Amino acid sequence: MISGAAHGQGVSQEIIQLREAVKLTRKNFKKDLNQTYSRLDSLSGIAVNLRDCESEVQIIESMCLYYYFTNDLDNMMSNAQELKKRGQECNLPLYEGNAHSYLSKVYSTNGFYDKAMSEIELALEILAKVDTNDQGRVGKANAHIFYSGILAAQGNQSEVINQLKFAINAYYNMDDPEKQRRGLYNNYSNIADEYASMKKADSARHYHSLAIQLRREPEDITWQMNFRTLGYIELLDGDTLSALLNFQESEAICNRTGDKQNLPLIYEEILGIAKSTNDHALAAEYLEKANLVILESSEDKNKVLRQMIGQLEDEKAIENSKRNRIIGIVGFLLALTAILSFWYYRKNQATANFKEIKGEIVSLLDMVKNDDPTFMHAFGNAFPNFTKKLIALNPELTSSEIEICALIKLKVSTKQIARLRGISHRTVQNKKYLIRKKLNIASDVNLEEWIENI
Repeated sequence: MISGAAHGQGVSQEIIQLREAVKLTRKNFKKDLNQTYSRLDSLSGIAVNLRDCESEVQIIESMCLYYYFTNDLDNMMSNAQELKKRGQECNLPLYEGNAHSYLSKVYSTNGFYDKAMSEIELALEILAKVDTNDQGRVGKANAHIFYSGILAAQGNQSEVINQLKFAINAYYNMDDPEKQRRGLYNNYSNIADEYASMKKADSARHYHSLAIQLRREPEDITWQMNFRTLGYIELLDGDTLSALLNFQESEAICNRTGDKQNLPLIYEEILGIAKSTNDHALAAEYLEKANLVILESSEDKNKVLRQMIGQLEDEKAIENSKRNRIIGIVGFLLALTAILSFWYYRKNQATANFKEIKGEIVSLLDMVKNDDPTFMHAFGNAFPNFTKKLIALNPELTSSEIEICALIKLKVSTKQIARLRGISHRTVQNKKYLIRKKLNIASDVNLEEWIENI
């Protein structure tokens, strides 16, 4: 049963003070995640004791956001489930819709894109009904941002940009000028970062400039993103030193604010710089940091997710899904293996002329994109057991993940894979992370060497 406080009837002075405290804490959320968490944790008990639904669901939602930034998907899942439940019980559809957005993130991160899409579509459907005030518009904007993340993981870059622009449009309609400014600052930063990862420097600079013009906040999570964006742009301009300094400043802000979500992306770029400049000391330093972050974020990450999947699907449906997935993978890989074998064969026949090799790779990219079956037999002869061994290790590997493994087998770098497949560098990084997780490859094992030995 909902208390009168949830509907704004007979609100006591204690509840008024509680709501002000929650509002202030949420406003300062991105400045120091751990301090915010401690404050929200203490306010949570007060909200429950006062039976104030509004404060309670706001605190639960903020906890979801905290676990999102700290890469704790298990706790994010359980809090999102609780948020959905309390949103329904308190007749607060805004928070029910937001809960579905967070659930979509958990599913997407674990590679369950169909379920992620179902959750985000449900979120947008619910939030469309409350898109009459600023809170509803913020929820809708955030749902579009989560939607863009799902699409990015699947390599649909053009639609990623569209979703981020939908989020920006939601803020254009805000009534509160200050909320509009903060929202546009965050979302201009998001779209600048995405354009930079897509190697579209001019668009990245444009939106980065718009974000900086709107910045009023002191150092926060969004500010680190802007330094990372500058790092991407400097790399595109060939200024490696400036890029390194910007990535390291982004890292420092992450450490000061408690943001663990973005550290792997930063470390990947710094390691790339170390490799390109033959800086072995830098490489050793950041390899150790990267392995530590991956280990921390990987432990028991999927426990709650797997439990939920078990509740949602009966055994027969799971088996059918696996069988269909394997059939699809095998069919796709027959075409893929032929193409890559042809590449392998032609590579050994090619001259040392770099331009000729480069042109050949570009040509093969078109074949990969078109799933040209002409070279099926050749690759099957070159790597007869590669696909079979991968599927034996984990039949739930997706076709795109196996394709990435095949490209790694042929010593294609992350940046080359991104270019060949027409996806962002970040998307390839995410896929590599999922491959490592699904194949149970330890964090101290080099992924490229591990795949080379298959």
